[in-house]
Amino acid sequence: MFPINVGTTSSKSKGGQVEMGKTLISPEIGYMAFFIDTEGNKIGLHSQG
Repeated sequence: MFPINVGTTSSKSKGGQVEMGKTLISPEIGYMAFFIDTEGNKIGLHSQG
């Protein structure tokens, strides 16, 4: 498991786009982020705390 910011940073460095950076959903649920890979696929990430 890796932090969301590592996933979005890695995506950008390899040609993807960050659609929505690390965003707090709520303290109980955690964070989410969305990015688009180099083939146009939208991918969502979730991380607790």
